[in-house]
Amino acid sequence: MTVVRKDTVNGEFELGQNVWVVQKTKQRQAKIIKLNDRKAVIEMNGKQYRAPYGMLHTDRIDDLDDYHYEKAVQRHEAQQG
Repeated sequence: MTVVRKDTVNGEFELGQNVWVVQKTKQRQAKIIKLNDRKAVIEMNGKQYRAPYGMLHTDRIDDLDDYHYEKAVQRHEAQQG
């Protein structure tokens, strides 16, 4: 069975879709070439990588510092409760 669409917390991903790969200090555009259960195979700068869906976003993030702060708060609250 070939997966052509994957629903995650960060959005809905499809084969051939252009996405943003978000890292701690940067974000880059990539194209999804394969969808697996936990990770997607993406093509970025002519090379292929496996990236977890948590790093992929459908939209560009304007302020990475605020984004990472909010993620840290969410993790902390999840550990407390």
